[in-house]
Amino acid sequence: MFRFLAGLGFGGIPPTAIALVVEVAPAGRKLFYNSVMLSGFPVGGVVAALASLTLLDTVGFRGLFALGAVPLVTLVPLAWWVLPESARFASAERPAGGAKIRALLRDRSAVATALFSVANFCGFLLVFGLNTWLPQLMRGAGYDLGSALTFLLVLNIGSVVGGLVGAAVSDRFGGRVVATVLFVLAAAVMLLLTAPRSATLTSVLVFVAGAMVVGSQSVLWGYVATHYETEARATALGVTSGIGRLGAAAGPAIGGLLVSSGVGLAGNVAVFAAAALIGAVSSGLVPRRRAVATVALRPESDPVS
Repeated sequence: MFRFLAGLGFGGIPPTAIALVVEVAPAGRKLFYNSVMLSGFPVGGVVAALASLTLLDTVGFRGLFALGAVPLVTLVPLAWWVLPESARFASAERPAGGAKIRALLRDRSAVATALFSVANFCGFLLVFGLNTWLPQLMRGAGYDLGSALTFLLVLNIGSVVGGLVGAAVSDRFGGRVVATVLFVLAAAVMLLLTAPRSATLTSVLVFVAGAMVVGSQSVLWGYVATHYETEARATALGVTSGIGRLGAAAGPAIGGLLVSSGVGLAGNVAVFAAAALIGAVSSGLVPRRRAVATVALRPESDPVS
């Protein structure tokens, strides 16, 4: 029950946070600022990996969960006090929630929403699948537990770098191109992991895999945010990432089934690589947005995906 309640919060934070950051960020830097914010996810992953390596034997998993509760008494009060409300949201005429969802399911918007949902599903599957099973997979490939957890740390460090660099490039070339390329590169790097290599070279590949996988998800969120109008942005993010969260459940489940069936690192990585290619196709096929009557609500220098 408590995991379910925590999931409600975890699922609701990204869409609202992304919508607000994209709203207040300066034109031409929206995707970069958004990625700086989203880098908190892999930074948290780095902290979790370090905490697991150093504290797990001492405090146990309950102690690590308690560490995760620290933001409840620190960041939440600070955010309530400091964060601004969206000026354009406050001044815009806001349709009812049902009307906003129906608008996402009409014509070209329906196609975009469906493709974004598939891409999000693939992105979440990769992020959660790799973060859940990478240590176990690397142990199965012959590494000890300490080395396997170190690979998880390297994966998340790469995630931070990939998200920031990918978003900076996206502000120049657009979310469609960058998200698609990152998905393709993620598939290629994961396939390279299947060949036996030295621990150092494997660490480099894991770093690049983290950069590509989480980088693609970070860029994809920004791509969704800049594709929709202000009044529908948070709803679109909620719908597409909500469906995508099914991938967060599927990734660990698929990895578990493959591990229990005796499929090793190569089989798991091949499945994850296939998911990355599906994500690439989905993000690349999203139809371009047409200009709409509400364009006056948006500065002219805002990017239109």
